[in-house]
Amino acid sequence: MNNDAPEYKLNFVLPCGVTGPTGPTGPVDAQDICFASYAEARSRGYLNIQNSFLLPKQNDTYTLGAQEITIQKNGIYEITFCGILEGTGTDQDARLLLIDSENGSATTLPDMSDRLPAGSSISHFSETSLYEIKLAPRKLIVQFGYFGNGSIIASAVNVIIKRLSD
Repeated sequence: MNNDAPEYKLNFVLPCGVTGPTGPTGPVDAQDICFASYAEARSRGYLNIQNSFLLPKQNDTYTLGAQEITIQKNGIYEITFCGILEGTGTDQDARLLLIDSENGSATTLPDMSDRLPAGSSISHFSETSLYEIKLAPRKLIVQFGYFGNGSIIASAVNVIIKRLSD
């Protein structure tokens, strides 16, 4: 043993006592969640839902159709919209939009769109935003479109909706 080594003293107190309550560590519940994955599209129009699930499986917040997700309740929702636009040969922009098509009108949800500029070959996108639904029911549909000649594909398109509050 080397006696020239410095000597250290630990001079602190470890707290002891009753532990207080632990707060939440994540989402309150895995409830009122809707996930929809859309089939690859090569032609203009509405995309078809290929796979989907709801949490809980039986709920009255969402209903799913072949192309649409209907939000049945008013509230604050977090919506994520993502996918890929790719292709070549078109002289115009291609667009992928998440639209609210209720009551015969179609309105693009703010920040829920992507475009492939003319001359570009690929665009990966993911958008997440919060929306307040005040006039339920609201029908959401993914629309794919482009003008001009070319081969454009919309793929890996997904929508996730989480109800955050009333």
